[in-house]
Amino acid sequence: LIGQSDLCFIRLVEMASTPFLSSVHSMAMNDWNVEYVNTYLTSIHGDKVKCEVTDKKGRILVATRSFNAGEVVLEERPLHIVVEKPKDEAYNTVCRLCKKHKFEQEPLWYWAALCS
Repeated sequence: LIGQSDLCFIRLVEMASTPFLSSVHSMAMNDWNVEYVNTYLTSIHGDKVKCEVTDKKGRILVATRSFNAGEVVLEERPLHIVVEKPKDEAYNTVCRLCKKHKFEQEPLWYWAALCS
């Protein structure tokens, strides 16, 4: 028997594992805020990359020039750090559901989404 919280988690996982949600398809391209992202990228990283929107992948970063092997393209501090919590009931539920339903990603991936 699956509890209500399990059903909510499964729905979140289904949404996260869907390549492109139908609601995203209907979103106007203006809502993607590409200009804001490009302003930020330029101010921090110069002209190395730019943000674009594609029909198949959504919002992506595209190189604006060639790079040498080993050259750093972007370096950012993490926005969110998540660690496994084997003593946490919610984390263990995520692990159990991932195993039971053979989710595509590892439990930590879903845990990060739930913790953000």
